[in-house]
Amino acid sequence: MQAELKQIRGIGDAMCERLGRDHGIETLAHLARLSDTEAGELQQALRASGVHVRDGDVTRWREQARQLLNEREAAAEPLATFVIEARKPATERADQPHFVIHHIEADQTLETSAPKRTIDDVVRWMQQRVTTSAAPAEPSGTEVPEEREQEPHPSEPGKPMPPAQERPAPRSRLRITGLEIRHADGHAINGVAEPLLGKDPVSIEAAGRVLLVGHISVDGADDAVSCQIRCRLRRIDSGQEVLFTWGGEIVVTPGTPSASISSPPVSIPAGAYRGMLFAEDRNLGARRAFCELPLLVVS
Repeated sequence: MQAELKQIRGIGDAMCERLGRDHGIETLAHLARLSDTEAGELQQALRASGVHVRDGDVTRWREQARQLLNEREAAAEPLATFVIEARKPATERADQPHFVIHHIEADQTLETSAPKRTIDDVVRWMQQRVTTSAAPAEPSGTEVPEEREQEPHPSEPGKPMPPAQERPAPRSRLRITGLEIRHADGHAINGVAEPLLGKDPVSIEAAGRVLLVGHISVDGADDAVSCQIRCRLRRIDSGQEVLFTWGGEIVVTPGTPSASISSPPVSIPAGAYRGMLFAEDRNLGARRAFCELPLLVVS
């Protein structure tokens, strides 16, 4: 582990070996944890042993170590992302909030918890999601034993065995597959659709009204889904927000990848916007999704 200290400018093989052997500093973390007092004492000890170090060298090494560790941490992939809301219950004291956790999954769908009363419950709920998402997959070639129907024990003929525990049904997911903006005259669409879910900026004219058309799919749902869509746009120059809300029903049919849900005609004031698009099942708040919109310029 001492070799990683050689990433620090001013620490070579000899210094790396001396720091580990004489002072127990073998890693970047050991070096980064030094206090100002400890850095000063280390510099004095090195000089006393005949090593030439300039004033402030040890402090500079420590700062480099901290910077390298910060860069390493920033480059690491997050294991999971959570947003926690503290809500005041309508029937309880204000100093006893309930906590609702939103788990933002890799595909940008949201899983929302039931209200939790304690921080321990919050941590336990999040820990379960992290453990599940981090669980290693079965290696290829591994045989998974087939489930067999339980039979009565031969020593107890006729005695029924408890039923096997059913596996939970897979959780259905709401997905945003597209968003388009179309020029409209009344309720008639008379323009070419402009996609709003790409990475490139989109420019439209402010004249006239437009329709926002969301494309939403549901995986794993058996019944029709009543979906509400919210499009929130924020002007870059002033921070002023424009919010549009509309909804519709998604009928789940085989071979239909998504449903198109159109807003009523709306007007977007001229300006440059950043925004977010949200979709939510009106009857099941935990079934929701969101995505970020590209730069929208209305001129």
